Amino acid sequence: MTTGFVGEFNHSLDAKGRLILPSRFRGEFEGKCFISKGYDKTLSIYTVEEWTKFIEKLATLSVHNAAARQIRRFFASSAAECDMDKQGRIVIPPNLRSFLELPEDSTDVVVVGAIEKIDVWSAENWKKYTEDIVIEEAGEKLAELGL
Repeated sequence: MTTGFVGEFNHSLDAKGRLILPSRFRGEFEGKCFISKGYDKTLSIYTVEEWTKFIEKLATLSVHNAAARQIRRFFASSAAECDMDKQGRIVIPPNLRSFLELPEDSTDVVVVGAIEKIDVWSAENWKKYTEDIVIEEAGEKLAELGL
């Protein structure tokens, strides 16, 4: 992945819980991906390569630290390996669909590039999240971190 996953795309889940990945992202996956719960009530979709890197980092966290155990369990227990069909669709397992907190009458999601992975938001939560961002404050925090 040279430029990373970038962009914002409005999609819907079909009746079987399938999500069509944006065409510009599909080539990175080679027909397979990993999906897990993410922060902010999102789902995170990783290439096999990025998932492996992520899991290797998690594996270095001490099992003797309660917070580390919690993080390891949160991501590993929710993860699912998904095959992509020829139309670029993946099936999102029911437990992960419910984590998105989709309103009962909606299947609308927003697929967001997040550099090394893709995040999937309920359309409602994405709207709230983007309305609440104060980019200047975030920029100041990044400056403190040296970016």
